[in-house]
Amino acid sequence: MQLHIPSEQEIRKIYREGEDAVVQLIQNLSGDIKTMAEAMQKQQELIEKLGLVQKSI
Repeated sequence: MQLHIPSEQEIRKIYREGEDAVVQLIQNLSGDIKTMAEAMQKQQELIEKLGLVQKSI
């Protein structure tokens, strides 16, 4: 998954569409960030399980 960070132009367009559009943008970005964080956590756990990196104390 790749996180799409909207350009200034895209953000301004969404802003002009109104409050609901801005809220939707924030919710979408938050969901994408959460999904990516969960995937990164799973990868870290797999790396630790395989013994490729020592777990920090």
